[in-house]
Amino acid sequence: MLAAAAGVWALARRRRLQDARVLRDFALRVAEGRFEPRLPAGSGGELGALEAALAKLAEKAEGDQVRTKALEQLRRDFVANVSHELRTPLTAIQGFAETLLDGALEDPEHRREFVEDIARNAEMLKKLIDDLLTLSAIESKEAKLDFRPLRLSEVWKRVLPTLSHQAITFQVSLAAELPDSLPPVVADPDKLGQVFLNLVANAVKYNQPGGSVTVRASEDHGHVRVSVSDTGIGIPEEDLPRLFERFYRVDKGRSRDLGGTGLGLSIVKHIVEAHQGSVSVESVQDQGSVFSFTLPKVQSPR
Repeated sequence: MLAAAAGVWALARRRRLQDARVLRDFALRVAEGRFEPRLPAGSGGELGALEAALAKLAEKAEGDQVRTKALEQLRRDFVANVSHELRTPLTAIQGFAETLLDGALEDPEHRREFVEDIARNAEMLKKLIDDLLTLSAIESKEAKLDFRPLRLSEVWKRVLPTLSHQAITFQVSLAAELPDSLPPVVADPDKLGQVFLNLVANAVKYNQPGGSVTVRASEDHGHVRVSVSDTGIGIPEEDLPRLFERFYRVDKGRSRDLGGTGLGLSIVKHIVEAHQGSVSVESVQDQGSVFSFTLPKVQSPR
């Protein structure tokens, strides 16, 4: 009887040791970042609770590894994009400067043109750096927003002179329908002004002579919805999902020619989301686009 009991005990002990080895080997693979082969269900035997904990830990570790790789890829893509965008104006500035030094300085007919090209590319470089710093501050939450009750019409009046000048240059008419009955919104005046400037400037630049841009606003439950519609060239449907990504351009050549950095819509998205709002776009090629965003309205005291 005692011998049989000892045999059963020894068998159970060997099984527990075998189960423990299976779990140990799996834990070592997870520590090395290897998640295959998976831990078979029930492989922990009597150590089932430990098996379940290890499986859960492995699942989390694998998810973390995937997220880390995705973030690293995003970082590499961002650095590559920034390098490319900086190189374009810098190469142009260097080329024009070398041309001047090689003798064009003595050519009164062309030297002013070269200097103007240098100034234009320097301005593009400055705008790119400014946009990068703005985006970085918003994404890292370093930008302190000055939230206060605002009338949309007040912010619109502040940015209108700049936009009117641009609209005249591109032969596009501007209109705004911002009723006085609209409730005030909770927003940072400077950042909201930047949203207006970025969206309306795009609508003007990607329009056509004789076209129009209209800014409208209306109540939308606990928010105010603002839309910027244009009669411009429109955006291909396949480009719409990526439109608010950093450096994404539908027409790269035209965007640079018009002084775009590829960051304006991304800045709009981050500013609006920092206000607990959302952005969206609808477009039909060759007919125009409508960019919309929401902002929380000031709640009436009950």
